[in-house]
Amino acid sequence: MFVSTLIPYLGIVALITVTPGPDTALVVRNSIRRGRPAGLRTAAGCASGLIVWGVASALGISALIVTSPILFNILRLAGAAYLVFLGGRLLWVTFVGPANGPSPGTKPRALLTPFREGLVNNLLNPKTAAFYTAIIPQFLPANVPVLPATLVLASIACIASLLGLCAYAYLSSRAEGVLHSRRFAGWTDGLAGVVLLGLGAYVALRNTRL
Repeated sequence: MFVSTLIPYLGIVALITVTPGPDTALVVRNSIRRGRPAGLRTAAGCASGLIVWGVASALGISALIVTSPILFNILRLAGAAYLVFLGGRLLWVTFVGPANGPSPGTKPRALLTPFREGLVNNLLNPKTAAFYTAIIPQFLPANVPVLPATLVLASIACIASLLGLCAYAYLSSRAEGVLHSRRFAGWTDGLAGVVLLGLGAYVALRNTRL
């Protein structure tokens, strides 16, 4: 029965959800630096990336990426470069400052930036493709259509990730009032930049494919 495979799958998803990763670091960074709404939009972007990966897994695309060393490494290095870019940009703003002040026409675009960052950050993470390819098929019950069952399991992972990241965003934004001073904000921005750079270097320098 589907229920017999669903219970252990929920345990795996819960463990992955509470384990911090690149999505978590980005959500925490945006929540502290830009406030709770930005953190929630970042979480929504990351969760939207999981939906894309879920559909790709159901269609067999993510399996192709994982089984192809060239495609996997291209995606891995692209994700590492994106993390390094985010970290470097944050450190630049922390120690040098923004080049220009905000212009009147940038507000609507700024509202979309956290969502876009979360989406791109998730899509450039080959570990997500590996999860959908290596984990989800193990919990597909027999005599059940593969496509809808895969989409159901992927949706569960997406919802769990969204809830977990929203929790991180809420808890991080609670610290915003305490860390509102310019000095403290600069310290946290610098720390977040170092963390993102470290994650990017870790992803780039890993020799293992999974």
